[in-house]
Amino acid sequence: MLEEVGLGATAVAVQVIRAWDEAVGPAFHPHCRPDGVRNGVIQARVRDSSWMQRLQLEKPRILARLRERLGETAPSDMSFSVSLDRGRY
Repeated sequence: MLEEVGLGATAVAVQVIRAWDEAVGPAFHPHCRPDGVRNGVIQARVRDSSWMQRLQLEKPRILARLRERLGETAPSDMSFSVSLDRGRY
């Protein structure tokens, strides 16, 4: 139904954001946040380059957890960028 009114992508993004903290785990979620989902790829902001590197290493685990929770609607990939606003990442 949401797809019929053009909200399918928005609904998927909301599901990903809701599942994010659990998927990344308690050690990572204070240092990163999802910024959206575009073409099946999660765009995430991270605190700094060291956290970006750590999350790159954890990417397969995070994506697997999202697939477990979201099934077919789970994103297929993730991309990270360092937040320019240090107070918000």
